[in-house]
Amino acid sequence: MFFRAPSVPLFALTFSFLSLGGCVLDDQQRAPETVIATTENESSLPPDTDADLQSEQVTNNVYKEPGLTPDDIEADNDPMKIVFQTAKWALTDVAQTRIADVASKLKEDPRLKLEIDGHCDERGSDAYNQELSVRRAEAVRKAIVAAGISSKRLKAQGFGKKRAAEKGHTEKVYSHNRRVEMIYRS
Repeated sequence: MFFRAPSVPLFALTFSFLSLGGCVLDDQQRAPETVIATTENESSLPPDTDADLQSEQVTNNVYKEPGLTPDDIEADNDPMKIVFQTAKWALTDVAQTRIADVASKLKEDPRLKLEIDGHCDERGSDAYNQELSVRRAEAVRKAIVAAGISSKRLKAQGFGKKRAAEKGHTEKVYSHNRRVEMIYRS
């Protein structure tokens, strides 16, 4: 005894597969693939502009202290520290003054070297903050080189959010943690 399948459903199934085969695009008709490539000098960080952090939304539900700016924070800080705005690595006027003072000291004593350590606050991913901290350290290093100091005497590195200067969740604490520390070495 043989089993006989109904011919109508089999025909409909075969027709469907053959029809869909016409929907497949050949290589010349395919939509181009989007390829995102980065070079060694490119980064996932957005340009340092006044725009908010673009590549990653950072929760910012903390109390904001009115009128607190990086210059206000730096006024009470160590002259070997530079603080930054959120998601920024641009140098303020206070930072430029401190860098000029450090460059003068380095010119006075050619045996001195400088370690430049970049840091971030706790908001944002580890990878993002690591890259941002390196950008901050590099911004300071480049400014010191522009002031006439050999890059061979400078070591710039980033620590992301691993080495907080202060613990807490206020804008003032975040401002103290968004910093570069400069350390003389002999």
